[in-house]
Amino acid sequence: MKDATEYFNEQAATYAGASSRFPWSWLRARERSAVLKVMGPLQRADVLELGCGAGYYTRVLLHEGAARVWAVDRAQEMLHQLPADPRITPVQGDAASVRIDRKF
Repeated sequence: MKDATEYFNEQAATYAGASSRFPWSWLRARERSAVLKVMGPLQRADVLELGCGAGYYTRVLLHEGAARVWAVDRAQEMLHQLPADPRITPVQGDAASVRIDRKF
């Protein structure tokens, strides 16, 4: 896993920009629609996002009404790409072993 974490730390600065261009943007739009359909209502919800990357879904979740997002990623540099927003709690950790002292 160290190699994957290093890779995403290296890609972090340009990751969000790259994902906003075609063809990735087209795929993300389709994916977003499917994800939101299965998530149900997000109004005032506290959400745990595992593998947040540069925050694409973090932003989507907040835009769709989530009250707070705990954004977890192994790559510290990806967490630095998250917007400065008091509703976001960045957490560096592995999705398989991270501990958050609350239930979602």
